[in-house]
Amino acid sequence: MRAPCSPQISVEHIEAGLPSSSAIGIDVTSVLLETWCAHELQWVVYERNTPLVWMQIIQYLRGYLGTLWVSGALQGEKAQEAFAVACDLSTMTPEDVLHGRVICLVGVALVTPGEFTFYRIHIQQNKS
Repeated sequence: MRAPCSPQISVEHIEAGLPSSSAIGIDVTSVLLETWCAHELQWVVYERNTPLVWMQIIQYLRGYLGTLWVSGALQGEKAQEAFAVACDLSTMTPEDVLHGRVICLVGVALVTPGEFTFYRIHIQQNKS
């Protein structure tokens, strides 16, 4: 399911075959992630699609997910057990980069449903 959080940014929950009883935790996390992305990653729309920007996105996402982990929304003894973020050539094709599509993969260990859940964040950059 893909939900737009701004015209250029969307967050897609990657189905992992989870039982329907886990949908509430996933839905809440989706809304939190979508809202945060709409406000905090909007700057990416105006940048060039470069490794430096990808690293900045990773730092922003890790900071946000770290606050969720510290607040108890994610499980894990260490931050590395609670979430993972990738935004590089393993998440994008050369064509994506050429056409200004930034794609990040985020994995979070939700307290509910108690399993790792994955999201794909799509950012379409403005052409200049």
